[in-house]
Amino acid sequence: NYRMSEFTAAIGCVQVDRQDDIINWKNEYAKNNLDSRYQNRVIFPEGMVSGYYKYIVFDHVEKSTGKVYDQPCHKIMNRNCGLPNTDWIAQNHWCVPLYYKGDEG
Repeated sequence: NYRMSEFTAAIGCVQVDRQDDIINWKNEYAKNNLDSRYQNRVIFPEGMVSGYYKYIVFDHVEKSTGKVYDQPCHKIMNRNCGLPNTDWIAQNHWCVPLYYKGDEG
């Protein structure tokens, strides 16, 4: 079932109240610590603010603990279409861990 437990809903309510702080922290952290380190990354248009659910870097990974997107959605859904950019991204990206630490970090 797709219902949310009361506990999960309570955590969600607290996080929504903190959403602006979390997004601001992640953007500042990315700007000050990651952007200069990872040149080949997703770059957002001027004025766009990311929630940084993921900090995506476009580099082929020789060794990995596992692939998150082993197959792009268009292949899973049996769509007979060529999406070469999607295929390339699925094979050539990884995500830098970016977790909100609040007042601690």
